[in-house]
Amino acid sequence: MFDPANVLFYLLRANFSNPGFDGSEPILLYVIDPKQGSTVVSAIQGASGLVTGMHYNKNMKMIQFATYHWSGNQKVGYDFYLLDPKSTVAKQVSTIQFGTVDNYCGWFKETSEDGTILYRLGFQDAPAESGFGLGLTDISQSTATTVWVNNFTIPSDFNYFDSFTVYKNTFYSLAEDSSGALSLVKWSLDGPATVVATLGDAYLPTLFGEIAEALNADGTMYYALVVHEGIIPIETDRWALASVDLTNNSGSTVSISPWMIAGTDSLSGFGIAN
Repeated sequence: MFDPANVLFYLLRANFSNPGFDGSEPILLYVIDPKQGSTVVSAIQGASGLVTGMHYNKNMKMIQFATYHWSGNQKVGYDFYLLDPKSTVAKQVSTIQFGTVDNYCGWFKETSEDGTILYRLGFQDAPAESGFGLGLTDISQSTATTVWVNNFTIPSDFNYFDSFTVYKNTFYSLAEDSSGALSLVKWSLDGPATVVATLGDAYLPTLFGEIAEALNADGTMYYALVVHEGIIPIETDRWALASVDLTNNSGSTVSISPWMIAGTDSLSGFGIAN
């Protein structure tokens, strides 16, 4: 998670060096200052257990996150929290039981600006990789509710959306065409999807997880870390920065200098400062 105003990264992790494996593990907040190269670790109050989804809401200046909800030694749902990174005090705002339309709603990635809606893009049945769509979980009440939307448009010649970020009510996603190259797609829940820019030599990493993306503060520029393919797959694939000007739909990619090999250097965080 990235705080663009303070230029800080945040990370929440359960402390499994003191394991209970029952939701009682302490949660640690890592505050990483990339300018100073320093990290401060603090135990948070008000929540415990494995953190599933998390997102820094820059409008609220709060971290939104979820943990499993336990009954005895059984996971039965999710609890949703707000966390002030300055005070490290978490407040539970909502909870949901398994058995809804999205049993993975706690693994959200993005939120609405006011923090009341959590978004999870992916498969409704994650283990079976079926039912691609978008889960919207409303946490404005003490008992959360979820709807699953799968009638949005994906442009022809493109596979599933491979990523997403949101600005107001507009979503931006990278998607692979039939060759595997990435393009940026703009879409909404109630309108058509359009290809904003084709990024050329821009691909998903073969190894070491996902790409990363971010919008600037006013939603006029989109950035992503993608992969330039090398002559020798994996060994010479390298990280590149893709940028798209959303005011005129022009995009470009440039290799990061010095080279960072995508098959060796794993991506852990990315953000655009205000």
